Amino acid sequence: MKRLMTILALAAVISSLLIACGTAGPKIYDDPGQTISVKVDQEFIIALEANPTTGYTWQEEFDESFVMVVGGGYESSSEAKGGLVGAGGIQSWQFKALKKGKTEVTMVYKQPWKGGGVGETKVFTVSIKCDDSFYPLMEAEFINRLLLEVANGSIFGIKAGLCIETEKAT
Repeated sequence: MKRLMTILALAAVISSLLIACGTAGPKIYDDPGQTISVKVDQEFIIALEANPTTGYTWQEEFDESFVMVVGGGYESSSEAKGGLVGAGGIQSWQFKALKKGKTEVTMVYKQPWKGGGVGETKVFTVSIKCDDSFYPLMEAEFINRLLLEVANGSIFGIKAGLCIETEKAT
């Protein structure tokens, strides 16, 4: 029964994200054992069961040079919507991959106040690849990317829509 409610809540989160985006949405991950494989500029979602009535919430930790949060939220379970006090739901984060490489997103279930309890920790591995196709950037996107590269102190050259592979094939 609990598994069914989790699936229904996850479906509600997916539906709301699809409606908001108007297109096929990003892939949703809830298992830290599964590597998240995305391309630069591609988005993905991490969705985890949560119950804020306990005082615990998921807190995300990640390298901002590899990914950024572009959205997220909390969707109450059908039991909670039906009035069941103390019922949980699904907490989600939508990320965007910024550059090629491998990184981790660590999710810690904890009480956010000083001295609060810490529950479980889930570590998601994110593998970011280059897009195989060339796509010209629109002027505003190009300027935003250039400013981001400069702000991060990592600009070695201007990327005009290409993600250059630097690894040698073995």
